[in-house]
Amino acid sequence: MAIVLQLFLVGFPLFIYGLNASGTENQLEIDGNSKPLQMLMEKVKRMENRMNFLENNVAEQSRELVLYKTKMVDLTKQLSLKFANFTKTNLYTESESMLSKRQTPGNVAFSAYVSNHMYHIGVGQVIKCDTELSNIGGAYDPLTGYFTAPSTGVYLFSFFTGQEGPYQIFVRLVVNNKNQVDGVAEGTTYDHNDQGGNVAIIQLNEGQHVWLESYNQPDTRLDSDASYRLTSFSGVKLFDL
Repeated sequence: MAIVLQLFLVGFPLFIYGLNASGTENQLEIDGNSKPLQMLMEKVKRMENRMNFLENNVAEQSRELVLYKTKMVDLTKQLSLKFANFTKTNLYTESESMLSKRQTPGNVAFSAYVSNHMYHIGVGQVIKCDTELSNIGGAYDPLTGYFTAPSTGVYLFSFFTGQEGPYQIFVRLVVNNKNQVDGVAEGTTYDHNDQGGNVAIIQLNEGQHVWLESYNQPDTRLDSDASYRLTSFSGVKLFDL
């Protein structure tokens, strides 16, 4: 009994020491493994913070982009409205200017016709439209068949010639002996009527003369009278230059 008690007294402290030694080693092992884990957790935390920052930044940029788009739409509407108003104002101003020019005292317009048939017309003969329908500005002379430009500008002229029977007549619009446009009337039988003509818009200088003349066909004829006004000459000043 005494021996057993002595063994117990000697062994128990050794057993307790062994437990303490083992616990210390395990604690050292745990402490050694906890450092990498702590570093990993800190890295994850930093990444989470970075992600949160990026998400907030993207959200802020998205809000700014929406704001810029809204401002761009508003600016586009404002520019469109200003451009529309600018265009309307310019067109209105130009229209007023053109209308003012057309309503000036210098307006010129005439229309005249041949009141009697013309026979034995030669090459280069002036076709005189002797009866006026209108002669605003007095620029057309029915005695000579000449129109004289009272001012430099753009003018519109038209003419028509009538023909009856198997005859042919060529007529041209002339400015200071220079041909502008031509017209022809050519009947085929004695009971056939034909009419030809042309239209031209011409820039004239002040004092230039415009008239109709026959060409290409000697000893020809044209038909027109007070009842059947088939041959005529007309002109109007469109605007000054």
